Amino acid sequence: MLGLANALSTASSTSEQLYSLSLDGSSDYLDTGHTFQNNMRADFSWSLWVKPNDGQPGGNDVLIGTQNSSGEDIFYFGIGTDGKIFVQHKANNDWASYTTTSAIFPNGACDWTHVVVTADYTNGGAATAYKIFVNGIEASATLVSAVSEANHELFTTTDNFYIGGQNINGSVANPFGGSIDDVAIFNAVLDADAVAAVYNSGKPFDLNNDRGNYDNSSALQGYWRMGNGPFDDKVNGIVHDANNPGFADAANYLTTSWTGPTGGWSTTTGGIVNSGTNGNIRQVLEFSDYIGDVYKLEYTLSSVTDSTTLHAKFGGGSNQVITGTAGNHIHYLTNDATLDNFQFNSGGSWAGTITNISLRRLNGYPGLTAADASFSADTPDD
Repeated sequence: MLGLANALSTASSTSEQLYSLSLDGSSDYLDTGHTFQNNMRADFSWSLWVKPNDGQPGGNDVLIGTQNSSGEDIFYFGIGTDGKIFVQHKANNDWASYTTTSAIFPNGACDWTHVVVTADYTNGGAATAYKIFVNGIEASATLVSAVSEANHELFTTTDNFYIGGQNINGSVANPFGGSIDDVAIFNAVLDADAVAAVYNSGKPFDLNNDRGNYDNSSALQGYWRMGNGPFDDKVNGIVHDANNPGFADAANYLTTSWTGPTGGWSTTTGGIVNSGTNGNIRQVLEFSDYIGDVYKLEYTLSSVTDSTTLHAKFGGGSNQVITGTAGNHIHYLTNDATLDNFQFNSGGSWAGTITNISLRRLNGYPGLTAADASFSADTPDD
């Protein structure tokens, strides 16, 4: 479910960051839409800005995390009840824990803090080496056990990474309460000079561009600017991947050439119509080539005489409920197709006309907010 009711401040700002992701610590998170499995099998770095709510963390709050269904492959990091930053990593049932030796976040009012976690599995040793950086400086930390290089390469999961909690079989665990901004994953180990440059004395900048000792823009794999990136749709809770923003080429846009109507569905000038009888109408494109991708559906409804449930559906996937009342509407849908077609179906007695239909596939790894996740004007460079 997308966080559609996003509370936005109208305060003006000349800073690089105008918004951050705001999470309530209960059920909010942002789904990156990707497992980053191949990245987790090699060298990687995660970078983010974080500001816990007053009185947080209330538990072992996860900032970034996933695991596979068997629990044999896990990666997450976050803030413990003691205020320390912890990293938990398991690959092929080989476990490692890495925790700062002192508290980074007091249990109370906290300022914006830049955190980078790096994992170097090609460090010349027999095990993965980790580092935690806080505001551009490496923090002292303690390693318990380790993941061997051989097992590191076997990391396997089908669960997407969540921002603001740990994804366990599609449910969020240990959700974080507070604000998160400018999250990035790299397929390289950021060195100390690069991390200090990214911290930039507390002023985030666009990581798509090298700057000073930061020369790792080519290693970016996913990048979520939390309302500050191009094409971000705060109203509908969508954060584009700023490393590859925007939409796919025009060949993947939906046209008005509809086929195979059943029930009360038929074509009309510029669109399609249903008389109020259950059935469907479909458009054939190569949807099964893009399973798991996110699409932006736009359409206009008119002459609605029955607003009973209206559905959209990718091929052999599940029905997804969309707005059935008159007006212009936008929905973001995840493609779960097994067949190469997109459908509208009435799911009951819905009756009306659909025009101005557009279906565009988002590039990269766009993030979808869940529950009541919203956007705030409180940012690191205020």
